[in-house]
Amino acid sequence: MDPLWQVTGNRRGRLVTVRLRAADYNAAVEKGSKSPYMLVVCGAVLTDDNADETRQFGLLIRSVCRHGTRYVEASIAVRKQEQHAPLGCGDSRWEWPEHLAELELNGLGIYGFVSDDMRDDRDGLLRYIGDGVEYRDVLSIDVTTAVRMAKTLRRVGARISKDRAYEPGDRLRGLAKALRLEFVCEDRGSDRFPRGSDLRWLYLDVGQGRIRFREMIEEARKAATAARFGNVPVKMAS
Repeated sequence: MDPLWQVTGNRRGRLVTVRLRAADYNAAVEKGSKSPYMLVVCGAVLTDDNADETRQFGLLIRSVCRHGTRYVEASIAVRKQEQHAPLGCGDSRWEWPEHLAELELNGLGIYGFVSDDMRDDRDGLLRYIGDGVEYRDVLSIDVTTAVRMAKTLRRVGARISKDRAYEPGDRLRGLAKALRLEFVCEDRGSDRFPRGSDLRWLYLDVGQGRIRFREMIEEARKAATAARFGNVPVKMAS
């Protein structure tokens, strides 16, 4: 039996969902669609013009400890209207906004961490390093994915260079601007709130997220320095 595909799109400003046989889906794409994200079904045109009404794309920021090293990260996340907790991007590209459809978002982010031994001469704290925009933990990469990754990194890199975004908070903002992301969400930790609590997730706009990302980095640097050196007086640069 031919499997059914469920497709959501925009019809006259209203989101509608239809179920199609795979053969009808393929025929619709070949017949009249400009991209795989547009379908002609029963005389109605379904497009992804309003895909961003069902989900918003943004950045998830978190501070986590792995193998004794403190990471402060920002990765791409999705927020659906009916769900408070952020989600991963997934592979449902027909639900992505048009400006993101040809990019690769899974695994993209900033994955900086606090050094174990490199101290900043300006304040004596351990340095936050490795804060470039890159991909991590991608399960598989084929030619199509690699092309999308390269295109995405070039776009983000051009934005960061244009803005001269050399500081982590500025890089986060440059990443958000390049991809037209709409929010920043802080993961405040599952250990602080009951399981399933919406209080775990703090939603901010990009400007607020930039400030909070900087604060999280400074908190991590201070904590790591204290753990590594104890109450050693901070030596300020002259």
